[in-house]
Amino acid sequence: MYALQVLAVVDTAVLYISAFKTWIRLTAGVEWLHASTAACRTLMFLLLVALHLSAWLIVVVSADRFVAIWMPLKALTLCTPRRARIVCLAVTFIIVVTNLHVFWTIHLIQRLSSQTLFRIHSFFQTVLL
Repeated sequence: MYALQVLAVVDTAVLYISAFKTWIRLTAGVEWLHASTAACRTLMFLLLVALHLSAWLIVVVSADRFVAIWMPLKALTLCTPRRARIVCLAVTFIIVVTNLHVFWTIHLIQRLSSQTLFRIHSFFQTVLL
């Protein structure tokens, strides 16, 4: 099934993004989120897209399995590889567009205590990293 293959790739991307960030912090002593506003935005965007896509692909796989179990005679016509690709591409497009806000709502703030923060303007919250 195509959605399961995409889910495996996306779950691997989640692990690599998180592990790469941690590896850089442990080996170089630099937090990638604190490097620059562009690095912070890029990392947050990639992580949010991968996490959201992983969750929604589980929904797609569950819907596919539901159709296969509850409507086995229609499953051959409803659950085709072409439709699976279209659904996966549509879900990916929606999630990417939904998370584009990161590029204008998150930025680094330097405080006097040299702690780096990022602010999400849409919620008027400041999150300490």
